[in-house]
Amino acid sequence: MNIHQRRLIVITFIALFLTAAPIVVLYTSGYRYNWQKNKVEQVGVLMLDILPADAKLYLNNELLSDKRPLRLADLSPNYYQILAAKDGYHSWQKNLEIKARESTLVYDITLFKNNLPNLLESGPVTQFSLSPDESTLLIQKLNTLWLMNLQTGEKKIQTVLPYTINQPTIKWSPDGQWIIDYDETGPNFVIANTAKEKNFSWQEFNLGSISQPKWTNNSKHIYGLVEAQNRALYQINFQTQTKRKLIDGPISDYAATDNEIFFIKNIADKTVLYRYRELALPIIEKKIEEVAILPKSNYHLGEINNNEVLALNDKNQIFLINPSDKQTPIIKLNGNAGVWGRGEKNNYLYYFNRSEIWALDLNSKQSTMTARHSDGISQVLPVPDKPYYLSLVNGSLQITELDDRGERNIVTLFDQAEITAAQMDSAGKNVYLLIKNNAYQELYRMEIQ
Repeated sequence: MNIHQRRLIVITFIALFLTAAPIVVLYTSGYRYNWQKNKVEQVGVLMLDILPADAKLYLNNELLSDKRPLRLADLSPNYYQILAAKDGYHSWQKNLEIKARESTLVYDITLFKNNLPNLLESGPVTQFSLSPDESTLLIQKLNTLWLMNLQTGEKKIQTVLPYTINQPTIKWSPDGQWIIDYDETGPNFVIANTAKEKNFSWQEFNLGSISQPKWTNNSKHIYGLVEAQNRALYQINFQTQTKRKLIDGPISDYAATDNEIFFIKNIADKTVLYRYRELALPIIEKKIEEVAILPKSNYHLGEINNNEVLALNDKNQIFLINPSDKQTPIIKLNGNAGVWGRGEKNNYLYYFNRSEIWALDLNSKQSTMTARHSDGISQVLPVPDKPYYLSLVNGSLQITELDDRGERNIVTLFDQAEITAAQMDSAGKNVYLLIKNNAYQELYRMEIQ
């Protein structure tokens, strides 16, 4: 090999290096030629996770690896069709944009079972409620209360009520040993022991009509508004039949936590929300203090969550009140009902009316409309610690995801008969349904996860 040949080889290698080096650098930096767009772009990353973990994942109809979570690191910027599927489950799909130099996370894909509810109790069932430890169902059939063991299916009669309750509401004591069954249209209520030791009715307290009975957190007392005393709030020990007035009336509504009671009063041209603290420090703290002034209206209080209070009025308005937030202590929303999500991944307040459902992110305080119907929304049930919720719409059961990237997934779980009420367990595994069958309602259980 002469010197000219060696020189040519060296020059060739240098030229190849100068040509290849930038390509190698660009490739290792994540650049690829996008044949659809006819240009070089930096790739994006898609990260996926799913429950159940053995469900199949597809990207543009190609089956992906079974590894969970799954990381796809070399995707050219574009829109991709993602499909999740498993036999016996409703499928999930979404068209997502992968952007250059960005990671797209889809970590909360959940598939819900595609099956039919199973009959637990034939009609006529008027009301039901799951016990605090979720081992027992209380079932009301006209004026008779039954207890059903959910593990064995054994059912036993608890009590026969002395009167008919037109609009029954069941409330378990926190320890699960006692039940209040009361009529929302009148003063009738019964306090029943699950061991059938004894029942108490409102007449035994010698206070006249008592409305809105609720449990104290120690399960030893109930609260109630005494009509004969201008709706003053009383604490009643129903076993010793001792009673103590806590707050003078007239009180429109109240809600209690471990050590506080929030209550509403209408005064002149305004409505005032107050807070009562039994254990307020003398001199330093007031036992009763004003929390918020609201527009004059008829209000009821929703469930208290993390010291935030829901005040709902008859003008389709909801006020979210946080006594400890000095910057935005009151947020006004539009709706006639509200329910709290549970868990870090469902940290939302859902509020709704007959036609729209909204989700308020409790961290950012930003609202998003998640569903719109012509009419018929009656109930919303957030799935615990998952960004999904169930809803009853015109008697059918639907599940909706919160992720609004691409088209939001909304699946109808059951629409073969009219559902009138639903309750979900704390794991989000089972939903208990009252379903109309001709003139009667029957109780069903439906496994959704």
